[in-house]
Amino acid sequence: MFKSIDVGLKGIAWSPKGYLLTIHNSNGELFKIDLKQGGEVSKVITKTFFPGGDGLLLDSAENLVLIQNKGVHKIYEIRSNNNWKADEINAYSLLVDRFHQLTTGTMNGNKL
Repeated sequence: MFKSIDVGLKGIAWSPKGYLLTIHNSNGELFKIDLKQGGEVSKVITKTFFPGGDGLLLDSAENLVLIQNKGVHKIYEIRSNNNWKADEINAYSLLVDRFHQLTTGTMNGNKL
């Protein structure tokens, strides 16, 4: 599941609800690791893959901030209404807002 010819897993976001979210940097798949179920791993069903996904951060509303590099250089806000069985892109940075080689993000209060 996590095999890669490149980087493999990057970024881990922790939720106080008892799970982790992580991203596969090479193929852009999101995974949920349920800590309450002994570390059970499931793929998050996505309409979009995020190759180059790097930094992950859950905000106070449990929206996932995903930082994508490898030439894409975008930031996404992703949400899930079904406990991360599937996701939905809520917002993303525009092409004119490109950043250079992002790797991570942090929160200051409720600001990214």
